Amino acid sequence: MDKWVCQRCGNEITDKPYKNQICNKDGCKGRYKQLRLCECGKWFYTSDPNRKYCSTECTAKPKHSIELECAYCGKTFKRAVSNCKNSKLHFCDIECQRLYEKTLKEERTCKYCGKHFTVRKSAIEKTNASGNYCSCECYYKAMEKEESPYYRADFGRIKRRNFKGKQFCAICGTTKDIHIHHIIPFKLTQDNSLDNLIPLCSKHHVQIERMSEPFISSMADDLPTAKMLLNNILRERQTCTRFVLKRIAEHHTSQYKAV
Repeated sequence: MDKWVCQRCGNEITDKPYKNQICNKDGCKGRYKQLRLCECGKWFYTSDPNRKYCSTECTAKPKHSIELECAYCGKTFKRAVSNCKNSKLHFCDIECQRLYEKTLKEERTCKYCGKHFTVRKSAIEKTNASGNYCSCECYYKAMEKEESPYYRADFGRIKRRNFKGKQFCAICGTTKDIHIHHIIPFKLTQDNSLDNLIPLCSKHHVQIERMSEPFISSMADDLPTAKMLLNNILRERQTCTRFVLKRIAEHHTSQYKAV
């Protein structure tokens, strides 16, 4: 709220005067100056249209406060609106915030080393692997293949019998540095059947293993279903890759015949 006051006689008007307007009340030749009402109730002179407060003390005070309820203890307290914009949960003090964060964590036992550790419940909901192992090292060590005395010889015979000639990667189609990937790790099922094997290059072999490990870990109680789902995804990608390679080969053949 603004008002204009004559500097000589003190006459007050609420309409903004035009430039160099004089008072003219009882022949007064004084000029008007602008006063603005501060939130503290004090009128102050200003020439800055953006100034809203009469002093630095008023500027430092919280302008608008609201009542909030503590998310942990339920106590009501007041806080400035500007401090409530970036948070959904509010706490009356730091101690309540720390106690609330403890309730979001759960104590677990590492399935590899047996160490006790705490993990957020939200992380367990996203992937079961984070709730089963205390660290990435334990997680990857637990997923390493346990070699049996018959693993190498039997697997070598299966590769020679069923994967003769040049194989292509089911993901990118390259024929260089091809590995035969177990869709479900051999240590879990001892399965060397063709349904559990697919050719992948060394790069995508590592990537597919790391991407599938959390899913396999969460489906440990139902490995046949996990095998079916992963098999369908990889076989569908292999079919698409085969189709693309076939189209490329036909294109090169047609160009060679045209020449």
